[in-house]
Amino acid sequence: MICSPRVSHALAVFAKKAGRGINRFDMIRDGDRILIGVSGGKDSLALCAALSERKRWVPIDYSLSAAIIDW
Repeated sequence: MICSPRVSHALAVFAKKAGRGINRFDMIRDGDRILIGVSGGKDSLALCAALSERKRWVPIDYSLSAAIIDW
């Protein structure tokens, strides 16, 4: 992912906070398949980026897929 250092830092902070919630509530386990509903808004795109980046440093193996929502 190519982005400015400012955006990259913000994404890292968001991914870390999202990761804390995921760990706290045991939301993602090894082997899970995750489908993300993507509308193109900031929230769904941030979640996609955070979960994708998170895969780099957690020992949990999970797959990500996206479903584009177009109303």
